[in-house]
Amino acid sequence: MLFRSLLPAQLFAQTPTDTPFPTETVTPYFTATPAPDIEPPVLSNFDPLPGEATAASDTNIAFTVSDVGSGVNQSTISMSVQGISLTPLIVGSSAAYRVIYEPLANFLPSTVVAVTVSVGDFQGNVLPPFSYSFTIDPTAESDPPYITQRNP
Repeated sequence: MLFRSLLPAQLFAQTPTDTPFPTETVTPYFTATPAPDIEPPVLSNFDPLPGEATAASDTNIAFTVSDVGSGVNQSTISMSVQGISLTPLIVGSSAAYRVIYEPLANFLPSTVVAVTVSVGDFQGNVLPPFSYSFTIDPTAESDPPYITQRNP
């Protein structure tokens, strides 16, 4: 933050013995003006990481969005996975939100999962759509085996 201050003023009255201490001091005061918020929110703490090549098939998609200026405007958070807009779980405060998407089904092995995120702050600064991808482990099972019928 940038601060603008008023300089302290001290009045010195020299005594006949040249005492180096002031006999009267004016108390300084300061005014602080925060710098304007011109930066959009930032994304961090991705899980899985962008470019990861061995994500689990049952992975959730999560990241943190934060803004040190006016704060993240939660209503501007948008997320799409594989080109489909969705509503993720959002927890936290306007300083930092954790955004979590829990898919309804596991991803197939070797799938390249594309994610796009957009978000703004309360000053109207908008992060341009940020796209990244990760790949599901080719050896991952898409769904665990289960019994559909039993014959004694």
